[in-house]
Amino acid sequence: MMERHKEDPPTGIQSSIAVFHCGAGCSIGDTIAELMVPALALTFAGEFGTRLIFDFIFTYILGVIFQYFTIVPMRGLSFGQGVVAAVRADTISIALFEVGMFA
Repeated sequence: MMERHKEDPPTGIQSSIAVFHCGAGCSIGDTIAELMVPALALTFAGEFGTRLIFDFIFTYILGVIFQYFTIVPMRGLSFGQGVVAAVRADTISIALFEVGMFA
């Protein structure tokens, strides 16, 4: 059945799941970083700059992890191929999500 519909455009539900898992990884990463910076009293680029840097780092890591666990089962990729595919799929969307959050 899946082979027959392989070339069909994604459904609304498939698109929603793809967007929600990316947003979830970004939101969780932002939350962890926002709590961690003041808790550890980290300030190396000013308080706001430090938060932005940590927000992006944690968001990127969690976003790629969430994407990895979505892509690998769908495509049957190895670990290395899955990481590369996840990075390629999520880098632009995470960067744009964070730019919107920072603005």
